[in-house]
Amino acid sequence: MVVLDDLDHAKVEEKERILRTQPSIKDCSSLLLLIANKDKQSDFLSQIDAISQLLNRVKHQSSMGNFPAKNHGRSKQTHSSDDGASLESSRKNLKLDIPCSQKHSVGVFSRCAKINYKWLVVKLESKAFGSLVKEVHAVEISNDVSHFLSAVNNCTFAILYHSQNHGRLNIIGVPDSLYDRELKTLFQSFGKKKVIVVIDDLKDSSAEVKRNILHEQKSIEQFSQELLLFSETEKARINTSDTVYSKLEKLKQILETSCDFTENRAQPRMSPVAAECVSAQQLMLEDLKKEMSNQTQQIKDLKNGMSNQTQHIVDLKKEMSNKTQHIEDLKKEMSNQTQHIEDLKKEMSNQTQHIENLKKEMSNKTQHIEDLKKEMSNQTQHIENLKKEMSNKTQHIEDLKKEMSNQTQHIEDLKKEMSNKTQKTEELKKELPNQAQQIDKLNKEDFQQSQL
Repeated sequence: MVVLDDLDHAKVEEKERILRTQPSIKDCSSLLLLIANKDKQSDFLSQIDAISQLLNRVKHQSSMGNFPAKNHGRSKQTHSSDDGASLESSRKNLKLDIPCSQKHSVGVFSRCAKINYKWLVVKLESKAFGSLVKEVHAVEISNDVSHFLSAVNNCTFAILYHSQNHGRLNIIGVPDSLYDRELKTLFQSFGKKKVIVVIDDLKDSSAEVKRNILHEQKSIEQFSQELLLFSETEKARINTSDTVYSKLEKLKQILETSCDFTENRAQPRMSPVAAECVSAQQLMLEDLKKEMSNQTQQIKDLKNGMSNQTQHIVDLKKEMSNKTQHIEDLKKEMSNQTQHIEDLKKEMSNQTQHIENLKKEMSNKTQHIEDLKKEMSNQTQHIENLKKEMSNKTQHIEDLKKEMSNQTQHIEDLKKEMSNKTQKTEELKKELPNQAQQIDKLNKEDFQQSQL
């Protein structure tokens, strides 16, 4: 373990910062303790559980007889390359043999931003995966190979994630592929059973799309246990989609079947520098193998080409003999064709005369057609005149209809006026007796007044 003493503070954030800037501490030790200069005793006691767990693991390893022997001849902390390799190997062997809780440390590796696969991390950290997943590491792949290998070293199960929103779907084994080296490294570190590939944000996540991807990128099936596809529609209803549920159940089954940590890796882990060198050498070997295979194929092609050319020469000789005979046949045929041409010329002369006769006949018919066109033009003009005359008569009828309508309306108005006058006459007739009585009354009054 590594102890850093007399610090200004020993907070968790400071520890994470140190491990982030100096990842080799995590690669070469099992525990990092930070002790502040203000309250050393309380800082030490707060981490006593972690120290006890480490010592118990060391004690267990020692009792199993697998702990490396002490080097009594070493009085100073000098490290040769052999010592470093021995210490690294001892630490890795110790980590592999320690009894575990049968839970995975899952790493989600991607070139996409972490926000893209946050939903997947949340699912893995949920209760549904609680019995299988101890912790989840979100690892953003960059050009820093040592950071990637260090992250691999902290995991027991790997998910290679890619989103279509990040661009093309070139995972491995195709031009401009994004994860060639990374997927192979995960396969070499964990084995096929503990590596899956997830492709997200697709328009279509059907079985046919999956088959097409696996057909075009066969290395996905070679280096991973499963390919899981998720569409944008599925993500939109991630908690209610049956297809999402079935795919997560598939992931859970893979985690369950790979929980036997006795074969924790396809091969023992190594330091990031060594792993990077091995990875580079493996890539070089693969390139050399491909180049040798190409050269061998080229030699075979050259041999086949020479054999084909020899056969081609023999075929050419035979063909030349056949062509000579063919030329003689052509000469005879040409003589026959010359005679045939003379016969054709005579026939052509006769046909030319016939064509001239046809031209004259056609000229006469053309003149007849022109006469018919003129007659048709006159008839068309006559029809147009008839149409105009009919249009004028139609307009005259419309005017008569309007005039008749106006007269009908005038008659109706006269009828109404006569009715009103008749009504007034009746009223006057009714009023006339009353006026006569009033006149009599007035006469009587005048008479009486005159008597007075």
